Amino acid sequence: MNIKISKFVIIWKSIFGGKEAVFDYLLDKANTAIALIPCSTKDRLKKIYKIVVEIRDRIDALSWLVPDKWLSYYRGIMRCMNSVIDSIADGQLSIDEISRTAESFQLAYALWRAEDVVDTEG
Repeated sequence: MNIKISKFVIIWKSIFGGKEAVFDYLLDKANTAIALIPCSTKDRLKKIYKIVVEIRDRIDALSWLVPDKWLSYYRGIMRCMNSVIDSIADGQLSIDEISRTAESFQLAYALWRAEDVVDTEG
């Protein structure tokens, strides 16, 4: 498992793709890491935990860039990422916990990526 967050890529994406490209890059990395949870060993869960925490912290640091129309999706993503982090922090997951954790993030991620989603919190 080799999921690295590149500061160079973040800068490049922000210059040429704007804030949406930066968030998409970070969320793609998170989605990749979270997709590995169901088949992970304890050691791999520790690595995934560190990666997801790093991504969450980077997204949180960029929260000031989130436009008002994205706030409900941003909040959903952050709730799910925090749930993932809480779930894998101890390195032990039940089958139900794995399913709920991965599905909740994947749903929030899909909503973020959807272009025609109606903002229900706005």
